[in-house]
Amino acid sequence: MTNLQIIASAAIASGLYTEDQVEAILSTGRRLPLHTFAEWKALGYMVKKGEKAKLQIEIWKKSNKKITAENENGEEIEAETGRFYKKLSHFFTLDQVERITA
Repeated sequence: MTNLQIIASAAIASGLYTEDQVEAILSTGRRLPLHTFAEWKALGYMVKKGEKAKLQIEIWKKSNKKITAENENGEEIEAETGRFYKKLSHFFTLDQVERITA
């Protein structure tokens, strides 16, 4: 199951969206307006003070850990492990954020 499917299923199960609403949003190529603190910040929004996450969902996260190995020439090279793990993430809705003003 992909992160998008996990988030959509959790949003439906919690009652934030209906199956029809999720299908309508995703069919237009957009993502659900349900993001983590860091994602909202990257989009130019900040979470309003005192807001608590609407959903806590375990999603897949890629490990940034790198390993050192030797290639056939005896040179040391760094490679990513390519490992994924589940991480509990906190998601906020559009009504919990406001646009960052300069």
